[in-house]
Amino acid sequence: MLEQRGSPRIPTSPFPVSVLDRTNLCSVRAKVRNISKSGCRLELLKALPLSTDISLQFDNFEQMLNGRIAWRKDRAIGVNFVWDAQPANDKRKEKRVDVKIKAIVSDRDITWRQDALITNASQSGCRLQIPDPHTLPDEVCIKIAALNRPVKGVIVWRRGQSAGVRLEWNYAKQMPDQVFL
Repeated sequence: MLEQRGSPRIPTSPFPVSVLDRTNLCSVRAKVRNISKSGCRLELLKALPLSTDISLQFDNFEQMLNGRIAWRKDRAIGVNFVWDAQPANDKRKEKRVDVKIKAIVSDRDITWRQDALITNASQSGCRLQIPDPHTLPDEVCIKIAALNRPVKGVIVWRRGQSAGVRLEWNYAKQMPDQVFL
């Protein structure tokens, strides 16, 4: 069969990756089976729908890779990487999703930490439920169990027991060499 991909896939020993569904803001663990500069094949316990916008977070690389699910078969999915897609920062342009995700919020130096609950989220921001949002520093890191690194954010409002956070995702603009190591 003739290879039709823009760049050849490199078979790999299965290695873990966190997969973030950017529409529903849920995350699952998967295994990478092969990878190239233009995409990869993942195996998940439950396949995500076609055309879902996702971000991948590799354990050995700090930035996240954007992609879109191009195909799926059983528990396998094919991902095409999207290098130019950055989430919009205008919170009103995006659909908000009601969620209940336990999180740990800290300052950027991780000298201060507090448990919180993410109660609503979009690609560019989230609402934190926290006993006293006025104790939050202006710049925060949010750690959730599904991702192996915290996501940076900036507090944009505080009311009652809630705070609004603009998320600063760390997306790669090209395939990093570290992924292949």
